[in-house]
Amino acid sequence: MTRDLLDILRHTLGLDRSDMPFRNHFAAATGTPDYARCERLTTAGMMKRGAALSYGHYFHVTEQGLRALDPALAPLSPDGARGEG
Repeated sequence: MTRDLLDILRHTLGLDRSDMPFRNHFAAATGTPDYARCERLTTAGMMKRGAALSYGHYFHVTEQGLRALDPALAPLSPDGARGEG
C-alpha cells in the first residue's frame, strides 16, 4: 500500500495526532485527490463510504483497514474509536 493511502487511514482514525484511535471519519470533497484515495481504499475493503455531505462524503475505516495499518489495532472495533464506524 502506498504512503498516501496509509496516511488517509491514519488521519481518519486520528493516528496522525495520537497513539490510539480516537475517531473514525474522513470528510472528502468529490473530485479531489483525497476522495479518489478514499474510493480506492473503499474498493479494497479498507474503508466504507458514510453519510453524504453537500460537497462529498464521509469515509470510515473498516476492520480490514485497521489490520492493514497495524495488526495490534485489529482487536479494536472501528466503532470503538470515537465517531461513526
